[in-house]
Amino acid sequence: MIRLRLLTSLVAISIALVLIFWGSLPFALLILTASIWGCVEFYNMARFAGRRPFFILGCGLTVFLVLSIYYFGLLGISLAIPVVVIVVLIYSFLLNLERGDFTDAALTVMGVLYFPLISFLILLHRFERGVYLVTLVLALTWINDGAAYLIGSTWGQRKLAPHISPNKTIEGAAGALAVTILFSLILFPLVRGPWGGLVSVGLRAIFGLTISILAQLGDLAESFMKRKFELKDSGNTFPGQGGLLDCGDSVVFNAVFSYWFFYLLQLF
Repeated sequence: MIRLRLLTSLVAISIALVLIFWGSLPFALLILTASIWGCVEFYNMARFAGRRPFFILGCGLTVFLVLSIYYFGLLGISLAIPVVVIVVLIYSFLLNLERGDFTDAALTVMGVLYFPLISFLILLHRFERGVYLVTLVLALTWINDGAAYLIGSTWGQRKLAPHISPNKTIEGAAGALAVTILFSLILFPLVRGPWGGLVSVGLRAIFGLTISILAQLGDLAESFMKRKFELKDSGNTFPGQGGLLDCGDSVVFNAVFSYWFFYLLQLF
């Protein structure tokens, strides 16, 4: 199982790195594809639990959200989020009276706004040395996931959140924190550019600490959803790992945090 997980991860990481360094448009297309994919998996989980989110509408609004971010940046987010909420409400309660349901409408909006938060990586990608910043964020997130899995499966004894994710342990979480902070200290200098003078050793440690905490919270959040939907995995796309949400859940919160971390760093 470990070999299969490792092989799947290596293939996915290789494809992601090629598109990150290829250019802004290829990377944006990767994020767009992943966002639609994640939205579809979320809606499929909701359907399994007997809910009826507005599948086609939600996927269309996901495309609208990602393209708005790509073309208009932060302004696109302030434009897209109200449009998503308004359109879903209008569709649910005005154009779809017979099957209109508040929970289905809420799940539709969540499908559009949850995993597509990774679109903040598109904005981070545009910073100076942005390809390296995105690579750093993803590398630390993946290192955190790998460390939590390996340390937890080897030395884990005490359950971290047994009612949400029975396999996660306090030892795995603590070990992942330490390893991610260490690699943040090691890898940050490789970014270079203007960030070398802005990011002190203390900030590097804080960045690694926050990346690890948010990655684990993102993982737990997706586990909580699966628990509520009574599913083990969000899909079976990646052999040995599950669906895209299972593999990418730890990136979601970090995409938002990392953008604002480096954005504010430039200001101060």
